[in-house]
Amino acid sequence: MIIGKAINKCKIIFNLRSLKMMLQSDQVMMDFSFMDFCFQSHRKQFPLCAEKELHSFICKRSKNHLLKVVTLKLSVALDIMKNNPNLDIRIVHLVRDPRGILASSKVIVLEDFLHKAEFFCSRTRSDLETADILRTHYPDKYILVRYEDLAMHPLTLTRKILKKLGEQTSIKTVTHVQRITKTMAVKSNEENFATSKLSTSRPFQWRKKFGFSEVLEIQKTCGDVLTRLQYRIFNDEEQYKNASYNILL
Repeated sequence: MIIGKAINKCKIIFNLRSLKMMLQSDQVMMDFSFMDFCFQSHRKQFPLCAEKELHSFICKRSKNHLLKVVTLKLSVALDIMKNNPNLDIRIVHLVRDPRGILASSKVIVLEDFLHKAEFFCSRTRSDLETADILRTHYPDKYILVRYEDLAMHPLTLTRKILKKLGEQTSIKTVTHVQRITKTMAVKSNEENFATSKLSTSRPFQWRKKFGFSEVLEIQKTCGDVLTRLQYRIFNDEEQYKNASYNILL
């Protein structure tokens, strides 16, 4: 496949505007030497850091290449692995409770909302079937990570992910994760969330957005997905409103 060959040859394809936004972001890629080069020594010489040839050069020199892919079917990744056996590809599959995802994009019309739930869970269901294939044929190259686990235990999950990728957890990585966590905690405090509550409540705020009737509708559509991902299914409103019931099983 073309994407597999592009990864292998480090063919960088992007538009200049997107790259400029990336380089000006505080959350730029965790390539510290490149970040220092662009932001400290050559910040005024942006065109140099924006050259795709420079990124291709750095890509070819790098041991690992990380791609963040959103909304792509997991089956596409499986096809890439099958068609490019010479590439050492590892997959970190990030998932989240469908109720949390749907809460972040809640629509007013009930019919549209239920349609979105059906579409999303159908897509997730398909991805989980592909995940079974990946676990069977590529057990050392695939890992599924729940967003909630990552939010609650960022450093532990980071170590677990890096181990799957065949990498050690460096001091720089630990520092970076701690810095991000601290930044999130500060933002959370500004929103009247205590730092101590960051890891235990932030991923589950959707419980305050949905009424029990809405949750029931989602569970009717996505019950099997919730079960496979080991999320709690609420059977009554009292249980749903009781915060002592952990969503993670």
